[in-house]
Amino acid sequence: SVQNILFAEGLSTGIALDIGELNCYASAIYEGHQVGGTGYLDINGISGRNINEQLAQDYAAKYEMYFTKSYDKEYVVRDIKEQCCQVEVKPN
Repeated sequence: SVQNILFAEGLSTGIALDIGELNCYASAIYEGHQVGGTGYLDINGISGRNINEQLAQDYAAKYEMYFTKSYDKEYVVRDIKEQCCQVEVKPN
């Protein structure tokens, strides 16, 4: 459940954001309970697939290394994203 994301960090209130392959979902959690329904977000086309595309373009521009095989883009870039791209905000 989305509450588990916060509980794992020792929090009971916050926003859990799940960026999937094609969509984003956000849930507001207050004192361990979901507020309203899970929201579907379409913010400028943000999804796992869009992030992979942008990461591949940024990587190619920075290192002058272009992915010519679909395997490289699909698996290598996804692996980089999943290992390095995490947003975590902890309250003071």
